[in-house]
Amino acid sequence: DIQCIIDHEHAHQSRADNFRQLLTKLFCAPLPAHWMKHACSDHTLFCEQACDLAASYSRPSDEVAATLLNVARLQQQNIPVGASAFSASHTEQRIHALLAPPKQTLGRATLLGFSCAILLALTLVIEPLHWLLEHLH
Repeated sequence: DIQCIIDHEHAHQSRADNFRQLLTKLFCAPLPAHWMKHACSDHTLFCEQACDLAASYSRPSDEVAATLLNVARLQQQNIPVGASAFSASHTEQRIHALLAPPKQTLGRATLLGFSCAILLALTLVIEPLHWLLEHLH
């Protein structure tokens, strides 16, 4: 468990998450309070999930999930708030993200192909559309 926590915290350090948190709070400051709260909470969840994933590169995902559960259980046993930021909140979502099968994403080549097809279609449509608009006036 300790090495898993160290890997997770090292990911926070290498990602500069404290700085990202500060920027998120600064950019969300003009928002209404409830929007700011949700935006900051979502950002925190995404940072934690990214660090959980980074920890799972060096050990199995189920081991990282078990560590999350262990830390959450410890926190429920009256450990002072802030004693461990490893599993401050969103435990269920974090475990689900670790153990769920990876989502299929479009590869870069597919996205490039779609972009080229759209660009080509727009290029082919512009001239007839221009001609039509000129003749309508």
